Parts: sequence; C-alpha cells; structure tokens
Amino acid sequence: MTRLAEFVNKNKFPFTTSDALEQSGCRDANQQRSNDFKDAAQCLKALGYVQDKNQTRRGKNRYRLWHPASDDSAAVQVPESG
Repeated sequence: MTRLAEFVNKNKFPFTTSDALEQSGCRDANQQRSNDFKDAAQCLKALGYVQDKNQTRRGKNRYRLWHPASDDSAAVQVPESG
C-alpha cells in the first residue's frame, strides 16, 4: 500500500489500476494477475480514490479510470428513473 500511496501522491491525473501497479513498482505489466487488481483496488479505495462507473476511451481501448473521491466529476450521481 505504501508504494501505491507514493504513486498517487506524485500523480494527480486519472489512471488505470494497471498503471498504478506498474508505475508504483508493485508489478510489471506482464506479471499482473487478477488478485493484484483486487488488492490494488482495495488500497486505492482506502486512500480515498474512486473508479469511474463508465469506461473512458484512450485511443482505441476503453478503461475505467481512478481519481480522487473529492473530484467533482466523481460526486455526480445520475438518479435512476423508475
């Protein structure tokens, strides 16, 4: 969790779970497993980050990005009609 905390403190931009694992030095891109993603998600949530509900395009690929919970875009909730 310390490595991820250092990573998010240095990088204030939206990022993927894979970006966080790789750039924090926790895992290489070719060594990332599903359990690594789950553990990283728990740590990022504990650090006050939230993941977008919807995917965002980066080039031809789509990703769910993490950002601080205090970010205004994270606070916007669309009410369900019904």
